Amino acid sequence: MRILMVCLGNICRSPIADGLLRRKVKENNLNILVDSAGTAAYHIGKAPDSRMCSTAEEFGTNIKNLVARKFTINDFDDFDIIYAMDEANRENILSLARNNSVRKKM
Repeated sequence: MRILMVCLGNICRSPIADGLLRRKVKENNLNILVDSAGTAAYHIGKAPDSRMCSTAEEFGTNIKNLVARKFTINDFDDFDIIYAMDEANRENILSLARNNSVRKKM
């Protein structure tokens, strides 16, 4: 299984969701790939916001090595489940969907 977390810039909400889910996957020895992306290209190639890194550490998770990237249409093919961090990003992602089968991944 492959799960993608998506927010606007991929430096705050989706990286922390990514990191926390990765930790749970590892703790439970699950075969799940987790990644994150943003619907906007504001921060491509940047690390998560330092405040999010600190918050993640409070929960025993290190997200400092994650790198922001933009959501692409290929993500519909590459992931089984896509979680948007809010309704605006969900609508943005759905607007890129080619058909109902990929919309069901949301």
